Amino acid sequence: RRLAQIQATQQQANAARQHVHGLLHVAEQALAAGQLHAARAAADEIRTVKAEAGVLPKPTVQRLSRLVQQLTELERWEVFGQRQARIQLCERAEALESQKLDAPRLALEVQKLRGEWKALDEQHAGVPKSIWERFDGACEKAYAPAARHFAEMAALRKEARRQFTVADLAAQTE
Repeated sequence: RRLAQIQATQQQANAARQHVHGLLHVAEQALAAGQLHAARAAADEIRTVKAEAGVLPKPTVQRLSRLVQQLTELERWEVFGQRQARIQLCERAEALESQKLDAPRLALEVQKLRGEWKALDEQHAGVPKSIWERFDGACEKAYAPAARHFAEMAALRKEARRQFTVADLAAQTE
């Protein structure tokens, strides 16, 4: 019975080792394709399965170490790139305030900047609050003239409808 338990344990360890090798291959492929999130998910799963695998061969340990090192470095670059992209969006939003654009064009530019921000959020949501507040404030300031213009146009339309209704009622009572 003891021999059967040892063999079962060895089979489980071998299966876990094979699983680690498979995950390692998947992570390396994802990293080569630039898919950091998939590579990170595979590396995290390797960390959980590694204990069941027992002692890994030295080449596997080296591959895993290289993978984790590259992944960490690329994630740092991703955070840096995200921060730089958001700062550039802030600068573009701040520059809109000084540009003399007509209201529809200005509204479209602000909407486009906010869309780019949302696209960055889908890739990497961890953004410092100070950068978001800077961006949002710049967009609000840049959009203010367009908002005033649209409010004036709405008021003019409302007044025109009111005058039309008054004239229509006066014509009906005559």
